[in-house]
Formats: sequence, structure tokens, C-alpha cells
Amino acid sequence: LQQCLGQLKPKDRELIRHRYFDGTPLKEYAETIGRSPAGLKVTLHRLRNALRACIEKQLPPEKEAGG
Repeated sequence: LQQCLGQLKPKDRELIRHRYFDGTPLKEYAETIGRSPAGLKVTLHRLRNALRACIEKQLPPEKEAGG
């Protein structure tokens, strides 16, 4: 996860940090940076997908059962 977070843009890492590590309410952070909470939700969705894809690339391939 740390490696994948390091590949994000600084502003995207900051959003992830505020939302998931600091526990800052999304509405509060949105007001701080001048964006809408809805826009941040869309960005978070995109970032979660990117992080999931990055992590999946790092995992060893699954072996097929019964093969």
C-alpha cells in the first residue's frame, strides 16, 4: 500500500490521508480546499480503484485450482 500511495500525486495522497488516516470529515476537508464534497467523493472512488489495481499488480498470480 505504501508503495502505491507513493505513486499518487501529492494532492491525491493528501486527500487519502485526510479521509482515511486523520479521519477528517469529507465536508470539512472539502471546505478547507475549496472543493465540493461530491467532487471529492468521485476523486476518492477513482483513487481507491487506482490503489486496488496497483496492489493487485504487486500480488503473485493466483494458481488455478485442480489444474
